[in-house]
Amino acid sequence: MPPARQETRYDVFISYRRGSADELALLLQRELERHGLAAFLDRDLRRGVFDDKLLEHIAGAPTFLIILTPGALDRCSDEDDWLRKEIVHAIGSGRNVVPLRVDPFQFTPELIRDLDPAIRELSRYQAVDYSRPYFESTIEKIVRIVEEDKAERKDLEERWRAAENTSIASNETERTLDLRSQINGLIAEGTRINNQCQSIPTPHEVPIETKPEIANSIVNWQQRAEAVLSLDVDQRPLQMWNKMVVSTTPGQASNVGFYCAVLNSKIGVLNRIMKCKNTTPKQLMGQLSSLITEGDSLRQSCVDTKDVNEIQTREFSWLSRVHIWLDDNFDEEHFQAFNHAPLNTEMNMPGDRPSEIASIWKRTKERIDVLSGFSKEFSN
Repeated sequence: MPPARQETRYDVFISYRRGSADELALLLQRELERHGLAAFLDRDLRRGVFDDKLLEHIAGAPTFLIILTPGALDRCSDEDDWLRKEIVHAIGSGRNVVPLRVDPFQFTPELIRDLDPAIRELSRYQAVDYSRPYFESTIEKIVRIVEEDKAERKDLEERWRAAENTSIASNETERTLDLRSQINGLIAEGTRINNQCQSIPTPHEVPIETKPEIANSIVNWQQRAEAVLSLDVDQRPLQMWNKMVVSTTPGQASNVGFYCAVLNSKIGVLNRIMKCKNTTPKQLMGQLSSLITEGDSLRQSCVDTKDVNEIQTREFSWLSRVHIWLDDNFDEEHFQAFNHAPLNTEMNMPGDRPSEIASIWKRTKERIDVLSGFSKEFSN
């Protein structure tokens, strides 16, 4: 009997909207493999019913690269849409999600507001902009993100393994590892329940009375998650959990879709909590440095363009990422210090720009200074 064929372990799962990004997806796969990364395309699995094999490939690849062409998310309000299913599973299983924005795609405030709650979190991930003239630079950015994530996961595994192999571990270490284990277990359980949600056609039209087992599973899961988080000496995870509230209209909470939306949002919170717990001080400094660099880029854009809408959109995107990062890693005092950074009215912007852009240029400078102050706190 011939030896069993070993299944390929993929580094990247490439997701895309068929008909608008087929050639780009193939090109990305080839270029990533040229850089030593195994990239999976789901073309052969997009047939018939939603295949569990596809879910396994998404969960098995640490990085989920999604190509966002203009209009790519338009059909994601349909719960049977393939791209939506892939995004939901990637977020729910804690993948390293990397949105690749293909001009003129942007996460505008209007688009984020209109996105289905199940995939709205996609807008919060750090994105890479696709540039045809600088394609190699785009590939290098993606490769760097993938390699950094691989290194972080490897470091985490080694630290956990070392802790597990230590015969004499402190009570604090044991409690921390147990807490991580329980949270990971909750994420896995929540993902299984979420898969049941995905199997229900148009859940927002299904009265909850017809699916009481789903509602009970979700409610019980939430209660156990709150109990686990309340044991953490660090109160920020529980605060993050409590802050995540899914808005609703009268009568909406009586359907299966609402319960499933709450579940998906809470799974996202647990993944954020685990990401924070797994982040080293060095990685935290790197994230802060990236946010400061992005703020500097925003100020330079204020000088380079007179398009008010473009600058406002970029500011909104930057502020959203900073707010999430501060919310995950700092207390309310730091959050407020950033939001209420004092404005230097005597500072003048170079060039002739609309007053709206000049205001963004000024307040971004003050907010960057606040972030730089946080960086000094790390150094001391």
